Amino acid sequence: MTANFDEYTALLQISLPLVKFLTKCLDDKMEYMKLASIRALEFLIENLGCSLGMLIPYVLQEILARYPKTNEKKRKKKGKKKPKKKTASKTTDDLAMRGGREDGGVRG
Repeated sequence: MTANFDEYTALLQISLPLVKFLTKCLDDKMEYMKLASIRALEFLIENLGCSLGMLIPYVLQEILARYPKTNEKKRKKKGKKKPKKKTASKTTDDLAMRGGREDGGVRG
């Protein structure tokens, strides 16, 4: 590299090894390393955009491969929780909301 490079051109030239390194950091055990690599990949995509060319699908594939997946079997086993039915007994709160009367506060 010569000293005449601007930042964009220098970043573009090192983008291939940098993207490969950053995608390998996505497998790191330390959470802050994963976060830093995601932010760096985001920076590259924002600044270089379409100049990354065929690296964009590679980056997306690597990110989506590590995206947390939901377990469909667990979700089907649990099922939807049914809402609790209201009991027939009158509580003091229910009576207070209806004006203290059991008939709903309606005067006849």
